[in-house]
Amino acid sequence: MEELFEAQNPWRTHNYRFSLEKKIPRRILPELLAHLEKPEIGVILGPRQVGKTFIMQRLICELVENRGVTPKQVFYFNMDAVLFRELVADIPKFLRFLENMSAAKSSVYVFIDEIQRVNDSGLLLKQYYELKRPIKFIVSGSSSLEIKSQVKESLIGRKKLFQLFPSSFDEYCAFHGHSLEELTPGRLEFAGDRFLELFEDYLLYGGYPKVIIATEAAAKREALQEIYSSYVEKDISEFLKVEDVAGFNRVVQQMAVTAGNLLNLNEITKVARVSRHYVETYLQMLRDTYVVDLLYPYSANIGKALVKTPKLYFWDTGLRNAVFGQFQPLRLRTDVGALAETYAFAQLAQQLDRHRLWFWRTKSQSEVDFLYQQLDRVLPIEVKFQDLSGATRPKAFFSVQSEVPVKQTIVLTKRLWEENAEGIPTLFLPVWLASRLTKLVDLGENL
Repeated sequence: MEELFEAQNPWRTHNYRFSLEKKIPRRILPELLAHLEKPEIGVILGPRQVGKTFIMQRLICELVENRGVTPKQVFYFNMDAVLFRELVADIPKFLRFLENMSAAKSSVYVFIDEIQRVNDSGLLLKQYYELKRPIKFIVSGSSSLEIKSQVKESLIGRKKLFQLFPSSFDEYCAFHGHSLEELTPGRLEFAGDRFLELFEDYLLYGGYPKVIIATEAAAKREALQEIYSSYVEKDISEFLKVEDVAGFNRVVQQMAVTAGNLLNLNEITKVARVSRHYVETYLQMLRDTYVVDLLYPYSANIGKALVKTPKLYFWDTGLRNAVFGQFQPLRLRTDVGALAETYAFAQLAQQLDRHRLWFWRTKSQSEVDFLYQQLDRVLPIEVKFQDLSGATRPKAFFSVQSEVPVKQTIVLTKRLWEENAEGIPTLFLPVWLASRLTKLVDLGENL
């Protein structure tokens, strides 16, 4: 066990130096750094290979190099190792291990990766927390149903949840030496082509760190296939015990084909040759593990909205493309609008209150892609990934305005950035700035 522990904790050896290689900046990091000195257990949730281990390594580096914590007071355990699962589950034995392997009788930091592999992980962490020992826990999980239920329920008042998603487009740009933060409408005239080129690559291959770091298209495709295969093997087959893996894959492929549209479970059942029961079961698994999610239509009666047909989106466009092997350039594709809308959904859902994000659809088929509800007003957001000749407000906005109060509207475009101030103001923004929407638009309660 000690040999494996030492291999996973190299900073405990003499003269160890943390890697200086270029890293993808993650906007979640400052919040996690501030949390290190809080007593609550930090829980990082996110899909497999989204960078949870990397984030933990960054936190460990900060503790050792910048906060004066003795390296032997920092512990890391990956629960993919059966030996460590057994160790952590045995509370007295684990406490003795920490005491014997630490340098002094002072506070220790314990990082546990893939905590969902430990039985009754939420209850176990609760027991550790209630011992009131000087131990700061930071744990991660692949957002399985077990993690989301057990940890949330068992650790009420004892934990802080952090959700980690694939890198956003501004994080992707920063890694490649370009700053969306410095972009202005004036600069867009001269820099727009470059950002469109970067955005096409992002739409095709997505924001998984391993994919962003890859420099060649073939390597990016290979990385995405490996990420999906690992997800199916470890989360779906091994952990969630799905026996019909082929059927599961057919369901996911059909969802990828129809992503961005209304969810048609009957059609998926027919094409995938899987029973309705299992299609619904697989859909819930995909949602629990942050592969896909649903967006429901807006209704003043929220309960009524939840029984209407939702739209389905993937959290990452690259993974969506990898599922059915579609990596053609955007100019050759018929699903460019769906890709841009999928990207917009992921960025909006991460920044805004997820429970107040909807789409608008009337019986006459008038539709607005997104509707953000605040108090007695709504903010309509439409995606138009095309070269617009002018700032003309979409007609569908008027159907929203006739039903509910609207103070402003937003159109996410291909490159247009300006404002139409006639009547209800409409802001036109490049869709790739959706990752910075809360920085560019006042989304306070006074909409």
